[in-house]
Amino acid sequence: MRGLLKARIPEASGYWPVIDAVLDRMRELDGFAERILAARRQQWLTIWGLVFTFFGVGLGTLLANVAGDDNVWAVGAIPGSIGLALLLGATVVKAPAKTPH
Repeated sequence: MRGLLKARIPEASGYWPVIDAVLDRMRELDGFAERILAARRQQWLTIWGLVFTFFGVGLGTLLANVAGDDNVWAVGAIPGSIGLALLLGATVVKAPAKTPH
């Protein structure tokens, strides 16, 4: 790409060190946004996984104590299992590896 640009604009030869520095910086930051988004996604999955898990545990405990039936606690297993799935998803999500140039 740089060779093509230099061939097309030979009169801008005084600016090439600046353009080369900008292109090098862009290569360094390559994938930065993807890594930030993956980190935020992982944080989101972890937070909501914990919320759903503890909500399910609390709901199951509350219903088991209030209702007195044997299997009513299983209602809390639904949000609890959703929370565990989110936590499992948080461990799977990883930032893309930085590719060396």
